[in-house]
Amino acid sequence: MKKLLIALCVVCVTSLYAASIAELEKGCKNGNAANCTNLGLAYANGDGVPQDYVKAAEFSKKACDQGEAAGCSNLGVLYAKGNGVQQDYAKSNELYKKSCDKGYALGCSNLGVAYYEGNGVKQNNTKALELVTKGCDLGENVGCDNRVIALRRLPSDTNPSPIGLQLGKSTIADVKQKYRLITKKGREFNAINGGEMYDIDTKNISIEGVKSGVVIFEQDGTLAFVYLNINKNRFDAMFDQLSGKYKLTHKEIPAVGNKLAKFKVGNSEIELYAPHLGFELDLTYATDAFWQASKNYSRKKQEQKKQSEASQL
Repeated sequence: MKKLLIALCVVCVTSLYAASIAELEKGCKNGNAANCTNLGLAYANGDGVPQDYVKAAEFSKKACDQGEAAGCSNLGVLYAKGNGVQQDYAKSNELYKKSCDKGYALGCSNLGVAYYEGNGVKQNNTKALELVTKGCDLGENVGCDNRVIALRRLPSDTNPSPIGLQLGKSTIADVKQKYRLITKKGREFNAINGGEMYDIDTKNISIEGVKSGVVIFEQDGTLAFVYLNINKNRFDAMFDQLSGKYKLTHKEIPAVGNKLAKFKVGNSEIELYAPHLGFELDLTYATDAFWQASKNYSRKKQEQKKQSEASQL
């Protein structure tokens, strides 16, 4: 089973130049909490100084005592791992909470990991998901990656079963018993979650107007995503049927323009979309884990694009 990650902050402050260890030490001594945090991080990673977890804990504690949220989270990691201090999950979680309460994303994510693993607290998937989601919402990539993993642990029994296939439960073998799957060269695996991807032969799908379909699986072979392309004139009928079965969470259906409806059921989301300039609609079913992985993938691609553009300037 894939594990969630606890992490030290990578860069805790932004400056116009890379501060030397001597400058960090001077700043920390003079009461600059952020300098203490970064000095602790330097010792924890052996960055510019010999690795020394005792000093890492010392400087992280000094930062935390001055109210620096990142220092508290980093000190929590050291307690969780027993690096430079005696391992103490209760103390670690106390520090994560202190950091998270100050709005520090990584502290929230790290506390979520504790609940996911049951380290120092009673194991609680719901609480873990709540905390890593908070970390993700606050802008921490590790929190978003952890959210995908946490979502996969939640029960799938209440997930929808489009075309007779249950999200989060049906396997590749199950799907092959019902439908002929078609592999296209270069599309054997999808970039979002690394799982297998197939086009699906739609001749056995008893939905009027369906033209094509795609299924995507998690790396463990369970169904994560179902896409159906259907004649656009079926939008109203599809909307009525979905509204009768699932909870409507979003609706944009103007007289003229793009039409969109979203539905929630179990640990999955359904999206019905009909573009104004087109003759077909998209009906998509996906687990929450897949939707989150998709968002993470898009965000990372945007970050790569920005970095690539910046390197050309």
